Amino acid sequence: MESWNNMTDCCGWDGVICDSRSGHVIDLSLFCSDLRGEILGSNSSIFKLRDLQQLSLSNIDFSGSSIHSAIGDLVNLNQLSLSHCGISGDIPSTISHLSKLVYLHIDSDSRMRLDPYTWNNLIHNATDLREIFLFGVNMSSGEEISLPLLSNLSSSLVSLHLLDAQIQGKWPTDILRLPNLQEIDLSSNENLRGELPNSNWTTSLTFLYLSGTAFSGNIPDSIAHLTFLR
Repeated sequence: MESWNNMTDCCGWDGVICDSRSGHVIDLSLFCSDLRGEILGSNSSIFKLRDLQQLSLSNIDFSGSSIHSAIGDLVNLNQLSLSHCGISGDIPSTISHLSKLVYLHIDSDSRMRLDPYTWNNLIHNATDLREIFLFGVNMSSGEEISLPLLSNLSSSLVSLHLLDAQIQGKWPTDILRLPNLQEIDLSSNENLRGELPNSNWTTSLTFLYLSGTAFSGNIPDSIAHLTFLR
């Protein structure tokens, strides 16, 4: 943060990118910056950056604080990365207001929670999502999350990582047929049931990880058609 000097233009600071025409901050990348505290709390000035498109706060010590609902005011965000931050509590329902999201990465060391209502609205509104990474986010509740809603992302979804999310219920086989899907990681969801499709796999699939799930049945011959599988 040595370049952050009030006597200089913030657009020249490390981790800050501004729009060349408006001069407004559009990218804030502060990962591994040794910051601490309630950076996404109620008084955070980040929420005033209404033109912000990319926000990366990975590997910052949030000291167990939560994300304020004002995150939903950043309606121009297309990339949000919050991993290894020590964030706790519920992911606010207002995150579903971020309809322009393309990349969402939340890696929770302290078991953040994502309720079905928020998940359903997010998938319904952010129809351009390409990459979803939710690691250690508790998605279990009194009701099952709506997994078939992922079909709404059939034209955009490329990577889907729901690792150790305590998902329950039956995995929709059709998700393994989405045309552009390349990566699926559903590991460590021990109550997630499912079967592999007998035909019409997503031919672009490169990565499939189902360790620690309740998937059952046969591995079909059609898996041989996944020529890009690594």
